[in-house]
Amino acid sequence: MSRRDRWIVLFCSLLYVASQGNIALMTLPLKPDVLAFQLTFSPASFWSIIDAWGPSGVALYRAHMPFDMLHPFIYGTLGVLTVNRTPLFAPFSPKARRFFCLMLPVAGGFDLIENSCHLYLLAQEHSAGTWIIPFSGSCSAIKWTLAGLFTIMLALSCGWFLLKSLTTRH
Repeated sequence: MSRRDRWIVLFCSLLYVASQGNIALMTLPLKPDVLAFQLTFSPASFWSIIDAWGPSGVALYRAHMPFDMLHPFIYGTLGVLTVNRTPLFAPFSPKARRFFCLMLPVAGGFDLIENSCHLYLLAQEHSAGTWIIPFSGSCSAIKWTLAGLFTIMLALSCGWFLLKSLTTRH
């Protein structure tokens, strides 16, 4: 891994942490939390969360959206860089690396669809969203599944890389 690649991955990692932290801090006051909202599949549950948030909570959620619409590009880029510019995924076959490389950008695409559905729904009446709400929940579930699988593979790869570097030094 070149010095330039290290700096690029480090910069993108820090950008991701700052972006994720900003989104978490902005949405922290929302109860029920954003994860419960994202993984809601029924219109009744969706609108009950909106009612529980009230106008100030909905305004807070809307205010975080510009950052949340940028966030998928940040974590998608970080995933591509981690797979392609670090040695962490080198032991995998080219086909597996291509798959891992696409996981976070694809998750980001589902995230953008989910965010767009939420923005659309928030501009509607409570009777709206019969099919959009379960669709949005499905997009969110796919996003979180892909992000979780990538995180697991990254943790395993980091463990393998650490173990390899410890055993080759002796």
